[in-house]
Amino acid sequence: MRIIKKQVAPVLLAVMIAVIAGPASGQICVPAYPCGDVNEANGVTAADALGVLRRAIELPVNLTCSCNGGAQCEESGTVQTGQTMCWDPLDTVNPIDPIDCIGTGQDGDFQRGVASSYVDNGDGTVSDLRTALMWEKLADDGAIHDWDNFAYQWAGAYGKIADLNTAAFAGYDDWRLPNVRELATLIDFSAYRPPVDIVFNDECVPGCTVLECSCTKIASYWSSTTYQNTPTAAWYVGFVNGIVTTTTKTNLYYVRAVRAGY
Repeated sequence: MRIIKKQVAPVLLAVMIAVIAGPASGQICVPAYPCGDVNEANGVTAADALGVLRRAIELPVNLTCSCNGGAQCEESGTVQTGQTMCWDPLDTVNPIDPIDCIGTGQDGDFQRGVASSYVDNGDGTVSDLRTALMWEKLADDGAIHDWDNFAYQWAGAYGKIADLNTAAFAGYDDWRLPNVRELATLIDFSAYRPPVDIVFNDECVPGCTVLECSCTKIASYWSSTTYQNTPTAAWYVGFVNGIVTTTTKTNLYYVRAVRAGY
């Protein structure tokens, strides 16, 4: 019995933590039932504890909380790069023809991670269902969201953020400059010039607004992350080929705002 207790206790603890904390970070859905309600009876009862006990002795029991409507919560974690093709590592003469990925050990062979998943909210923003971040869309209308706005040194980038918050863009006043890890999540390694999902580069024509199109300049975008070794420099992401590196804060780069999407 002691052995069973040792096995069950962590599972029970996990359920209690889930009941208190709700869905894990990275899940932006709202469960249809309280986390811990493993039998989906709209409440956490002794029957749920029995379900956990069954799971502890390796009987099949679903312990995943459901989202509204009964659908499962969106997965979170490391996101796939988007690359599905492979190339001969010994072929060094361009153009290199793709080869069958099976057995190559390349990214396209394993495609590890969860598939990226975005939703255009119809209000000038895009939600990333994997990272729970909400992104500003860019357009080509000459306004604050215009993708041609290039007058931002690193310090000036915060001026745009302040303007978005003052205007309560899309109904929110907690917009910020993304850190370098957040900004790098937008890179789609199956795309090029710009290396982003189509949700960030769609129907971009002169005069379109963020309600009508989505634009990404083939250029560099500021992050809020300073280069630790040289504080006069900051990290940026180059949406030409997906490079992530640093530059002096006096350079002029583009800005795409972000906020927590919970």
